[in-house]
Amino acid sequence: MYRWLAGNLRLWSVTPNLSSFGEAGYVGAGKLSRHGHFCLCLQVAVLSMYTAILLAAGRSSRMGRPKGLLQWNEKPLIRNQLEQLGLSRIHKIIVVLGYKPEVYEPFMDHQDGKITVLWNENWEQGKSSSILKGLSAIDHHCRAILFVNIDQPVSSRIVNQLIDSYEKTGRKIHIPVFQHRKGHPVLISTELLEALYLVNEESQGLKSIIRAYQEDIELVHVEDPSVLYNFNTPADLKGEWS
Repeated sequence: MYRWLAGNLRLWSVTPNLSSFGEAGYVGAGKLSRHGHFCLCLQVAVLSMYTAILLAAGRSSRMGRPKGLLQWNEKPLIRNQLEQLGLSRIHKIIVVLGYKPEVYEPFMDHQDGKITVLWNENWEQGKSSSILKGLSAIDHHCRAILFVNIDQPVSSRIVNQLIDSYEKTGRKIHIPVFQHRKGHPVLISTELLEALYLVNEESQGLKSIIRAYQEDIELVHVEDPSVLYNFNTPADLKGEWS
């Protein structure tokens, strides 16, 4: 399918299957042929991009072992997170490590260049420092950022629902909701980058963004209770989330 872009305008016409380009767009100059058809001189360009920041820098002191190594869906949780993000419409995955990064090294297969691994030397200063480290690797053409915690299982289906919601509504913040309870992960437009660069532990990190932009939030109702799962202690694994 050809995609002609002029600002935010998109005109579509039928063409042979070009699905191998994925999310790429096709842009170029147009002219009328001698048969009266509108023809396009095309070149491939990135139409849109979505980035996930996977936060995995903490000590996991309450759990007593690295949370990313917990078993989920019969595999280490970090493997689940990376696989599910890889199956979604996310184009780039930024993994932020901190405490004992070597325990996660065997899982960083980079998915054909899709994964970028960063080490947060300031991980002891809290999650906000890892968010800022992740933001340092955001590409200029990124449209929205998905924030994923290592201890909160993610589903490719939920990720895609959040992206679909963003594209349909244009709102800046998208939060999944299960049975009237807000969950995770959260998708935030890069229109809020300046605000994101100001997050800190004193203002409770991303919670400060959500408080400040209540009018820009879209609640995305889902049928998956895993958006509420949060593995902080061994008891969480033995509770209703098991």
